Amino acid sequence: MHSGFSALRDTCNNNVGLRIKLHSTDNAFAADLARLSSLIKQGLTSFGGPFLAGPTFTAADAMHCPVAFRFQTYGISVADADVNAYFDWLRNLTSMQEWEQGALAEPYRIQKYEDEARQVGVVVSDLRKA
Repeated sequence: MHSGFSALRDTCNNNVGLRIKLHSTDNAFAADLARLSSLIKQGLTSFGGPFLAGPTFTAADAMHCPVAFRFQTYGISVADADVNAYFDWLRNLTSMQEWEQGALAEPYRIQKYEDEARQVGVVVSDLRKA
């Protein structure tokens, strides 16, 4: 995940505190979502979940944690309910909740990334506390 899915990563930077409604997406974005959904479904089905390689959180899941936040930030969902539930599951982990709370309390902003987020969609809410 850290080096693939460039259309998803280029369209949706990782900003945990914003909620953004995307203006539009393209075919490359849709292809990334389809491929991502397929891979996650394969892991969940092959190993029985709730994580990608079975009952234990592994590096495979860690690589998808930023994606789980991107899905939340940009209101993304896929056709497969199990894949959406997997991202919900990740976001509800204690470590992910701590990450989110830390991000919401972070006072620093990098203008380049703030601008990028606003170029791809409309900010519908800003949950950051600082």
